[in-house]
Amino acid sequence: MADNSRILSFPDKDRIKQEAATWVAKCETRPLKPEQYDELGAWLSLSPTHKDEFENLAALWGQLDILDELNYFEELQEKTPILSRVTSITRWEARSLIAAAAVLFCVGLLFSSSIVLGSDGVTVLDKEIYSTQLGEQESVVLADGTSVTLNTDSEIEVVYSIDKRDVYLKKGEAHFDVASDASKPFSVRTHEGIVRAVGTEFSVRLAAEAVEVIVSEGRVELLPNLTFDDVPTNSAITVAKEKLELAAGDTARFVNTRAELLLPLSETELNRKLSWRRGLLAFAGDPLREVVDEVSRYTDVEIVFVDSDLEQLPIGGYFKAGEVEGLLEAVEQTFDVEVERKVDGSIYLYSTKFTE
Repeated sequence: MADNSRILSFPDKDRIKQEAATWVAKCETRPLKPEQYDELGAWLSLSPTHKDEFENLAALWGQLDILDELNYFEELQEKTPILSRVTSITRWEARSLIAAAAVLFCVGLLFSSSIVLGSDGVTVLDKEIYSTQLGEQESVVLADGTSVTLNTDSEIEVVYSIDKRDVYLKKGEAHFDVASDASKPFSVRTHEGIVRAVGTEFSVRLAAEAVEVIVSEGRVELLPNLTFDDVPTNSAITVAKEKLELAAGDTARFVNTRAELLLPLSETELNRKLSWRRGLLAFAGDPLREVVDEVSRYTDVEIVFVDSDLEQLPIGGYFKAGEVEGLLEAVEQTFDVEVERKVDGSIYLYSTKFTE
């Protein structure tokens, strides 16, 4: 029988790294409570790996301007006897802990991110790309707790830094349920302008001729004068003459870097517009041309109008996203329309009006 008493347990580095991140983030509320200092000292003394992970994490912030925080540490060390109780933490470690407190970052970001220095000198905590294929939808939770639902054929690039949360909408459509953090505004950047929020729900769509925004909860700012690479500082926002503020139910669009407020949506209309998040497409008297264009976003099937007068037929109802046959069946049964399926997979729509 094996002698289990001689088996050595090696440290779980992923777990220790997470615990180190937790301790760094706890310093956001300073100074630590007396019992927390004791706990931190005890945690650091558990193994050299604990100490190394903590030092490595704190050292990442050594290139930041943390003089104010270090001065605070000096004053705190002189005025707060409780620091002397931390017998197993070195002066450098305590300095690093206070330095890390200056960035006030979220533990969740650290757990899922690699921290790198961007080309513009800004320290990036998290950078991820999410995308969907044609007909596919996906929901993801970002490092700060923000939920994002990507519609068909969509792509976003998430770039989180110390003081801001930026999402670049490269194509398609996405709905955002933003985790509130007043110190780090959340911005969705497009080629026509920026949608900025703190904690709210809204969707952004890159349409053929404009960027469309729908707010389902809370408030957002539209900054049409700012795009992908602009920094939405307070001064920049002040000079953005076209800036718009939207509340729940409001819709707007960016056209040529200019924001236009559209008619507000009723709760029913809002639910219909956002039904794609449930895998459904809802219409209420929309022209068949627009319905086909919307359905075509979810499939590579080509639908051709042989007779142009069919394009204005009013269509209503719910259809499963990507399910072309359901729409075609409804059109055939409701209107004088013939559907012809070609060998190449394309579909042609003909008018079959009967005369007396």
